[in-house]
Amino acid sequence: MQEQDNQRSSPYFHTDVSAPPQTTAGAIALPPRSSGMALTSMILGILALVVVLPSICLPPLAVLSFVLAIVGLVLGILALRAIARSNGESVGRGLAMTGIITSAIAEGVSLLLIVFIVTMAGSLVTAMRDMTTVASGRTLFSAFEQYSMDNVGSFPSVHTWRSDIEVPASISEQQLKSWVMNEHLQGMRFREIPDPAKTVLAFEVNINGYTAADASLAEMSWSPHYRYVVVFVNGQTREVSVDEVNELLWDPTASP
Repeated sequence: MQEQDNQRSSPYFHTDVSAPPQTTAGAIALPPRSSGMALTSMILGILALVVVLPSICLPPLAVLSFVLAIVGLVLGILALRAIARSNGESVGRGLAMTGIITSAIAEGVSLLLIVFIVTMAGSLVTAMRDMTTVASGRTLFSAFEQYSMDNVGSFPSVHTWRSDIEVPASISEQQLKSWVMNEHLQGMRFREIPDPAKTVLAFEVNINGYTAADASLAEMSWSPHYRYVVVFVNGQTREVSVDEVNELLWDPTASP
């Protein structure tokens, strides 16, 4: 025993330097590990940016980019919190910050594109609907005109006009129900209208159950955000706003 103590105190005595260092608790110290969430956040953020670029031509990519950006942003925030609470055992703050920044940019750009695409799609649908309605109005006027030629220039009855005129096949029954005849034309003839360019013949509304009406129904049914179609006695067909309703001529016999 004394000999072993002398060997340990000798300047030539040494231990194995290759042995791993130990902590005060006796455990082996491991190097900090990189955060998987931080790395994933960065990858998703960059991918979201790459995907959002061609989304103008391919609108579904904007939605995909938005989803990727949301996930990347959430993972980046969670990674930062986990790194801060790891007491140095986890690293990757730079990766997490990169993921958060790229995800935030991609999210903002993709959201703007989604709003733009939805707005444009709504405008396109409205424009196509208006074009169809205007075309239906012109076709409807031709049917009124043909009825007038077959009946000594008179208008059909405002109560039975839908069955009196010969409705073209291009106008469906549902479309026909959305049109209402000007009730003030009952018993009149085309040539008796003093100002056909301003006198309403029929108008399209979004209220079913009416065959004839006047401006009061138009004011009830016309939304301030939309424009509806009016057919005039001279055959002109155009869109009319709510502000123009009372400016139209409904009763041709009324004094100016």
